[in-house]
Amino acid sequence: MATFIDLDSIKRDREVYPNPNDYELRPYQVKTWFRASRTVRAFPQNPNTEPLEFVTTVNIKHMSLPYSARLAALPRIYVEFRSRSYKDIHLIQTIDGIHSDVQFVCVPDRIQDDPTSGNPAWIHYKCHMEQTMRFKRDDTILLRFTTRSETVLPNTDTLIPDPPNPAQQTLITFELTPYIRDSDYTNSMLDTKTV
Repeated sequence: MATFIDLDSIKRDREVYPNPNDYELRPYQVKTWFRASRTVRAFPQNPNTEPLEFVTTVNIKHMSLPYSARLAALPRIYVEFRSRSYKDIHLIQTIDGIHSDVQFVCVPDRIQDDPTSGNPAWIHYKCHMEQTMRFKRDDTILLRFTTRSETVLPNTDTLIPDPPNPAQQTLITFELTPYIRDSDYTNSMLDTKTV
């Protein structure tokens, strides 16, 4: 039932969004995505009720950012990932409501060295958070990486007209699961059996 979204910032519109840490995907860039979960009912059990549009459970499965000494010194990275139509705020409760737009907090997991030079190349992050939120798949999608001070990570990519630097891109994979409670499918409770 899950859908996976893998974003590589090298594919962003570099003219409009030069920073690989702060960009949007326009509807034409996501037109091949499934607009709803892949398995849905043809009709609701009760035709008088309507579920919330595109309510989804979202997880970060993997995140890699290009290595820099400044980035490696940060204890966490905050990730905002949402469709433009829905701005669900305060999904993470914080002191004084800072980071009100953020959905995920990621912590460094390991540093990957370049196999040729032996120098640090990537910082891999882990995130053990799950968010249930409204998410419209055919809308403009916003992705932003910020620090504790709520500033967007600086641009490390080359600027146009130069080609993008593959080693300076952000890489992130999301898992999206429909959040549905009905007799056909529910992810609010799980019962496992071993045969």
